[in-house]
Amino acid sequence: MTQTRALAAWWAGLDEGRRATALDLQPGQHLPADLADTLVRHGVRVPTACVVWDAGGVQLRRTLHVQPGALTDFLAGVRAWSCAAA
Repeated sequence: MTQTRALAAWWAGLDEGRRATALDLQPGQHLPADLADTLVRHGVRVPTACVVWDAGGVQLRRTLHVQPGALTDFLAGVRAWSCAAA
């Protein structure tokens, strides 16, 4: 499945709240974990980065989900289509 088809299937399965969350994302903004998980389940490649830091002797970790370029382009298309349809 191409990334475009995977994104279309992902979008079709989202409820209105998750669609609104996705549309509020700015290009380059990290993805919320729940959106990243659903994208991966639909076959969209979502790069991740693990950030590790020391907080007073305690090592903390956080996984960041990078917004794939295909998603950025897809959401721009959805926004443009939504404006044209209004």
